[in-house]
Amino acid sequence: MPEVNHNAPTHMFSLVVVQHPDTGKFLIVEEGCGKGWWLPGGHVDPGETFEMAAIRECKEEGGIDIEITGILRFEHTPWPTGGGRQRMIFLARPKDKNQKPKSEPDFESLRAEWISLEQLDADVSSGKMKLRGSEPLEYFAYVARGGTVHSRYLIARENDPVVTR
Repeated sequence: MPEVNHNAPTHMFSLVVVQHPDTGKFLIVEEGCGKGWWLPGGHVDPGETFEMAAIRECKEEGGIDIEITGILRFEHTPWPTGGGRQRMIFLARPKDKNQKPKSEPDFESLRAEWISLEQLDADVSSGKMKLRGSEPLEYFAYVARGGTVHSRYLIARENDPVVTR
């Protein structure tokens, strides 16, 4: 039995599936260092909620200001020796449907663009586009086929009032 470290951190991440309300296309981000294309997202900073991190990361990596519309999934992976990883995957739409995705590379990402599920699938299959992981294809397909979207009010701070919307 491995020794358990009760002080080991749990790393928290927010990922965002952003769908354009008019075109139905999805926002995808090209990461640096040859990692490939992926969902906007990243580490939840100290003092942030999952939702705050999602909004910040989408702006930093994708250049888009968003409105969270729901939660697609919450993942918790505990590590046997302590700590673990948590990921919240949100669904969002742009606050301004005419806002252009990021086009100038910086520390956060190289660029972002709107892409249809069909085009992404074709570009990945042909080798034109490399994905960091399978999440963009999986979540874009899930949203496109009308998968369940949970209320964004499912996540709350302790002692927050219960929201009944």
